[in-house]
Amino acid sequence: MPLMVWWGSYLTLKIGLKFSYIVSMIPVLVCWLPLSWQTIRRVSFIIENEGMERLDGYGSPMAFFIGILIEQFFYVPITITLVFGLLALKRINQLKAVT
Repeated sequence: MPLMVWWGSYLTLKIGLKFSYIVSMIPVLVCWLPLSWQTIRRVSFIIENEGMERLDGYGSPMAFFIGILIEQFFYVPITITLVFGLLALKRINQLKAVT
């Protein structure tokens, strides 16, 4: 299913449909939202507990760190893709306004 969504996005860009760029950014946004929410939750946990372990000592800081590392492995590239996509969309709109 995800592969079909990515290929569909590619084909809309290749054909040059009117809203193809916005449609191609939707899968990126769908992947980005849960990862950003989890990142916010993890950062707030660290701030509240002053570390990667609960105050009662229950939990593993190493498991917490590995979880953050794996999530950021996906979150950072998706965020970069989203930012560059939005910048490209802004540029496309500026070029349309000029012509």
